[in-house]
Amino acid sequence: MLTSPVVWALDWRLDAEWEASRQDTVSAPLALIDARPFAWTQRYDLSLADAGAGLDVRFEPENSGPSEPEWTVRQAYYDTGLGDYEVTLGQKHLHWDYGFLANPLNWVGPADGRSEFLAEPLVSVQQFRGISTDQAVCTLRLENQQELCLVRTQGFSGAVDWQVAAGYEAGWQLGAGASWVPGQRWEYHGSLTWYEAALQRSYRNGRLLTEHESAWNILVGASTSGQGGWQLLLEHHLDTRALPADDWSQVRQDLEAEADGALASAWQGEPLTAHRSLVRLTQNWNDWDLTGALIGLWAGEPTALTELELTYAWTQSAALTLGWQTTPASGMLGQIGRGDCYTLGVNWVLAP
Repeated sequence: MLTSPVVWALDWRLDAEWEASRQDTVSAPLALIDARPFAWTQRYDLSLADAGAGLDVRFEPENSGPSEPEWTVRQAYYDTGLGDYEVTLGQKHLHWDYGFLANPLNWVGPADGRSEFLAEPLVSVQQFRGISTDQAVCTLRLENQQELCLVRTQGFSGAVDWQVAAGYEAGWQLGAGASWVPGQRWEYHGSLTWYEAALQRSYRNGRLLTEHESAWNILVGASTSGQGGWQLLLEHHLDTRALPADDWSQVRQDLEAEADGALASAWQGEPLTAHRSLVRLTQNWNDWDLTGALIGLWAGEPTALTELELTYAWTQSAALTLGWQTTPASGMLGQIGRGDCYTLGVNWVLAP
């Protein structure tokens, strides 16, 4: 009697990225950002997946400067069925939110759509009920950090995708979010989290202080697209954990008076300001994509961060990117200092 051989199908993908960048400073009362000369960096991401298991590692060879070659495990997890439940153990990306500028509901995921994120060790149990999902998650942090345990349910009501969550870390936190697509062109989304005891900062008498108080993290946004290949995204973010506007003004005055570089930590941390706004427009022409973004920071006086990126995909597995941006930790209150970063990148993908 003949038996069929066991089929072992390994899905893999190799992303190689080479990027040349140069950062320049411009005139400011305190240029706390040092100019960086033209330099190449390179990154290699290898993803493997099979039978519910996944591994994602990054290798960064020795680039310009004193850095050493480094291996980083970005994801390493195993998914398995257990009756009506799916169990996940390991480091895995969890994406629950709908935003780009910020993701208030991504308690164990990326804080926004722009940052690199290493998945946290966790255990997750979820049950699928038709198109709805119930999930329980606990982090397994190896360092001396407070664990986060939460429960979450997600479902659909007509054209609305909604979810609610409750968890405990340093204190209780509650969250909810929804995405509504009333027609073919527009989409509206929003999410919020309330923290019973969130870490907040304040600046008093030349010192940066921290304490735990209740706080809100809220995002509202809308997106639309047209037949000409364009997409528009509008979002506003409120995070009351940020340094207040009055404190920002005092930080700037002290920096101007004392030129104390140690105070830079006050304006390089996240979140920068309580209010942020985003306008992001993308235009597509076949193999070409042009994206421009304007992020407004509101801390007593508005400060604009701008980004511009042009991408050309000359094959299905290779792309060339040219970009310019004011660096995220620059231009605070338009006074402290800012840097402009120019990038040229090449991305190559190898997959079966």
